[in-house]
Amino acid sequence: MNTRLKKFPLSGIARAIASDLLFAMIAIFCSPLPVSAAKFVVSTDLALRIRLDDTLTSVDSRVADPFSATVVDDGEYRNARVYGHIASIEMSSRVKGNTSMMLRFDRLVMPDRRSATIHAEIIELYHAPSREKVDVEGAIETGG
Repeated sequence: MNTRLKKFPLSGIARAIASDLLFAMIAIFCSPLPVSAAKFVVSTDLALRIRLDDTLTSVDSRVADPFSATVVDDGEYRNARVYGHIASIEMSSRVKGNTSMMLRFDRLVMPDRRSATIHAEIIELYHAPSREKVDVEGAIETGG
């Protein structure tokens, strides 16, 4: 399945993504085989609003560092946890001025501990601290 999602450039990562300020909308575009014995399967083409549980910064964070987020939407996924890792960090140069951080989403764990492997991308940012946006590749990029 090849689903194209529209990207929404918004304000919001400079050098930090603050956990208490950043909400993101992620879209799950593929749900492979479930990993739990309960045969939990995540719907395809699902969009969830999440809040980062961790503070990620381009200064302190490293590629492969894990992070988690909590689903804040009402409904069956409320309070589920999304786990992932930092896939890449590209520091700004003096000329370009934009720092970019790519997040990969690996797993969704429901409050009852059922778990499923996911593939998702960020499609929108909310309450981002300083002019960050989602770039065309789904990375969070500073405003300059």
